This record gives sequence, structure tokens and C-alpha cells, in this order.
Amino acid sequence: MFGFNNGSNNGRFIGGGQAGVNYQVGQFVFGVEGDGQALVGGRPTFPGGVGGGSTSFLGTVRGRGGLAFDRLIVYGTGGVAFGNSTTAVATVAGIPGFFTTANGNNMRVGYAVGAGLEYAFAPNWSVKAEYLFTDLGRNNRAYLLGTGPGFTVTGREQNHIVRAGINYHFNWFGGAPGPVVARY
Repeated sequence: MFGFNNGSNNGRFIGGGQAGVNYQVGQFVFGVEGDGQALVGGRPTFPGGVGGGSTSFLGTVRGRGGLAFDRLIVYGTGGVAFGNSTTAVATVAGIPGFFTTANGNNMRVGYAVGAGLEYAFAPNWSVKAEYLFTDLGRNNRAYLLGTGPGFTVTGREQNHIVRAGINYHFNWFGGAPGPVVARY
């Protein structure tokens, strides 16, 4: 058996949603949020024409903390990331490849860290821009080629995500009209 690393860099489209809660004390904002998204496009291909793999679903549960400046918050975030990693099987020189360890789909768990800006442009509405790095760990796959020699594919599922979003803020905890979050 021989091995090689997947050094593929692929741009992909990401779309999804988030839910969370924030609490503001003076200029400090603390919160928890979770999100889930589908990642579409950009499947890496390994040397020899073997189909590569990628995450098709990615979710995070993260803490968030930042400073509010009038209607703007600058924040950092970190927590748990999880995703469904898939690996496609193709042929090498016309010989079909077969898995010998693990199957083609598995849930992976890792971590997420990032930072962002969020601006409240109306009492219950805000826009945000965020950078998020996720690491779902190492993924080793061993293949056999027919009855001949095999090989191992070693990959590390890491994502550098830049995203923008629009949020609606509910005022479920009573108090004055408009959410607490509208102060930043």
C-alpha cells in the first residue's frame, strides 16, 4: 500500500440558517448560536483519477462574545463543528476501487473558531459578515483495486468560510419594544 495527501483547495457555495440568543451588559455582548448549512460544489480528485470527498453538511454550536459600539458589534466565536463527510469511489486505470475501511459517508466532529461584525440597521434587523474556520479532523480511507495492490487516502477536512447574513431578532423575554440586541 502507498499513501498520499489530499491537498485540494476548492471553492464551494454554502447556504443555511442559524438560531441563537444574545445578552448585553453595558458594552459587552455574550451569546450562543447554532447553525446548519449545505455545502455544494468543488469535489477534490486525488492522483490517478480517484474521486475525492468533501463535507456536504456542516453545522456548529458556538459561544459568542464581543463589544458593542452603538449599533455595531465586533465579536469572536468558538465551539463545536460537525459535518457529514463523503468520499466518492471511482476507477483507477479502468480498475474499480473498493473501500476496505470505513464507508463512503460518516459524521465527523471537530471545532470552529472565527470572528465577525454585526450591525443593527433597524430595531429587529441586523446584517453580519463573519469568517469561520472549521476542522473536522483527519479522515483515512484504505482502498483495494480489484485483486491487486491498494492505497490509502489521507485527508483533513478543514474549511475557511466567509459568509454574510441577515438576522431577525425576536423579543421573547418581554421588556421594552425591540430586542436588547438593537442597542449595538
